[in-house]
Order: sequence, then structure tokens, then C-alpha cells
Amino acid sequence: MGAQGERLSFRLQKVARGAQPAALSARLQKARLLRATHAMTVSSRTPTVTHDPYSFPMEFLLLWWDDLDDLTHACRHLATSALAEVAAASAPLVTGLSAVGAWLLLRLQA
Repeated sequence: MGAQGERLSFRLQKVARGAQPAALSARLQKARLLRATHAMTVSSRTPTVTHDPYSFPMEFLLLWWDDLDDLTHACRHLATSALAEVAAASAPLVTGLSAVGAWLLLRLQA
């Protein structure tokens, strides 16, 4: 807690000793409000944020980027799956053709 917070708590203790309950309640509410607004900044010299950090254009860009990323991953998955299927289907064909080629080579030598 900084020097400002210590001064505030000292004032609250001083007020609590001889103040009326309504006045104390109002001062406590004011102190809570000051503490809540002060806690939002890093230091007393840091300006407070006056706008929403998530603007509509940024949200639109992030959603668009996420959808584009999903689409590229789906296309990559389909391409690799198709390539794996073609490789799996062509393996017996390549094996058969190489066997026929070997048979022809042996046949021509005889």
C-alpha cells in the first residue's frame, strides 16, 4: 500500500473514533470508491483507460482471423488425408507393376 493509502487509512481510523455512523458510512463508501478507481492504474502518474480495450474492429479482426485459421487447418487436413489415401491405394498398383516388369526382364533374357 502506498503513502496515499496509508494516509487514507489513518484518516478513516481517526474518523471512526469520533464520527457519527452515517458520516462514517459515507466516508467509508468514498474511501472504497477512491481505492477501486485507484487500483485500476499502475501508479498515480499513469493515465486511466477511458475506452474499452476490446473495440468492434479488433473483435471482428480476431474472429475473422480465427475463422481463416480454422479453414486453412481444415484444407491442410483434407490435402494430407487425400495424399495418404492415394499413396495407400497406389501401393498395390506399384507392387504389381514392378512384379510385371521383373517378369518381363527375366522373360527377355531367356
